Amino acid sequence: MMTSIITFLRRGGLGSGSVRGMSAYLDSTSNPRGISVKNYQGSVAGIQRNDYFTGIPDHGWLVRWGCTSVTNVPLSRQINTSDAIKTVNDKRGFRLWLHEHNLCPHTVDNLSDFEFWHQAGISWVVRPATHAQGRNLFVINSEQELLNVLHKPCMARGWYASYLINKSAEYRVYVVSGKVATVAQKTPGDPTQVAWNVHQGGRFDVLPRGQWPMEVCRVAIESFKGSGLDFGGVDVMVGQENDAAYCVEINSAPSLPLLSDGSVSYRQKCMAKCFKYITENGKDTLEVDGYNGWRDVIHPAVL
Repeated sequence: MMTSIITFLRRGGLGSGSVRGMSAYLDSTSNPRGISVKNYQGSVAGIQRNDYFTGIPDHGWLVRWGCTSVTNVPLSRQINTSDAIKTVNDKRGFRLWLHEHNLCPHTVDNLSDFEFWHQAGISWVVRPATHAQGRNLFVINSEQELLNVLHKPCMARGWYASYLINKSAEYRVYVVSGKVATVAQKTPGDPTQVAWNVHQGGRFDVLPRGQWPMEVCRVAIESFKGSGLDFGGVDVMVGQENDAAYCVEINSAPSLPLLSDGSVSYRQKCMAKCFKYITENGKDTLEVDGYNGWRDVIHPAVL
């Protein structure tokens, strides 16, 4: 039987634990399918690690873990292309696409669209065009506050602003090929903060399938369709006022930490199974027929 090579290519120091766990799981379940795993670290300047990245064999697959380095791998053999990663990394551009499709809070990116200054009780979240890990987030309540924020160096390359949503919950939905691998709920370190980012404190708790919120899954899957990605971690929040679900962003290198004892986590196993599924069945989009329950949206690899 021909061995299928899965090569993980990750950006800088990003995702070392995530990739290590998935690699260990794939290695441990290689029989009888014959999965071999290699890991490399990429950078803008090229591919850097102990071994120089020279490509993959004809029957291999390249998983880009947030890395957009140039390679000679055909697009048909890349799980997440660099163009798709760039699409979701353009936070402003992708948020505006979400706005057009009613999948996120009301969003604008120019001063002429701000018509709220005399409306009571409306606050906005302003962020630079690109950002990460909950940094550079500003809540404003007046036009003068907006102008003050826009003079900050981080806004020099563009910005966008969205209605502030008071959250009751936030989830990360791990989507592969258009279906859900697993869902985790965020527990913030400080729930009064606007950004419930694990880098700012807090944790993820994996939800049992029977507790997957279907409207959250729907928004995650519909948002994923606009990304061009083959996999991603879709952050979805739920508002306090009307229980509506809103996409926050999509991560092309979603955090999949090892367990505290260094063993492989459930989320790592789920994603690894989905990647293995792609090596056997291709990376075509899997269609969802409805949102009546978890069986409608779950990826077949994790059933």
